[in-house]
Amino acid sequence: MGANEEYMKAHGHYRHGRYEEALVDCLKSFESTMKIICKERGWQHGETDTAKKRIQICFQNNLVPAFTQNQFTSLQNLFESGIPALISNPPLFRLP
Repeated sequence: MGANEEYMKAHGHYRHGRYEEALVDCLKSFESTMKIICKERGWQHGETDTAKKRIQICFQNNLVPAFTQNQFTSLQNLFESGIPALISNPPLFRLP
């Protein structure tokens, strides 16, 4: 399954109120997108790299311009630890 299909699946989950499943498929889509970027640009990456590793690779190769990287730090932290942690340890409640 490709990044677009993963995203569309996440969107379907969201539309039907399955928020945890939406987050899982959204992260899969994000990881797949970064994997495609790394491959297309010829950047060294592993097939099983985590989102955290792929984000680091994209930042190290200036996918995000250096002058804007400070603004992306919070976003990077969210992608590296917030969303994957939520997926690994889903809450005991449903999001609204």
